[in-house]
Amino acid sequence: MSGHLRQYYETWREQVKSCLAFAEAVIDFGEDVDESALLEILPTAAQVLAEMKTHLEDGRRGEIVRSGVKLAIIGPPNAGECNDLADT
Repeated sequence: MSGHLRQYYETWREQVKSCLAFAEAVIDFGEDVDESALLEILPTAAQVLAEMKTHLEDGRRGEIVRSGVKLAIIGPPNAGECNDLADT
């Protein structure tokens, strides 16, 4: 994966992996670890969730850029519609 979004995705991936590892450790070694230790990962998890929601609420801008926009230029025959498009 490349591009300017890669850094976002890689950062989120690492943060989620870290939270999961911490949660698994609490589950696996629960008797040796205070369950309130899970509260330590909540700020990171909340931050990642908020960033992902913001990223997904971009008004489908990324989809429009990838897919393009359908456009119909209408007018009477031989009225120069193609020339109008070429001039923009």
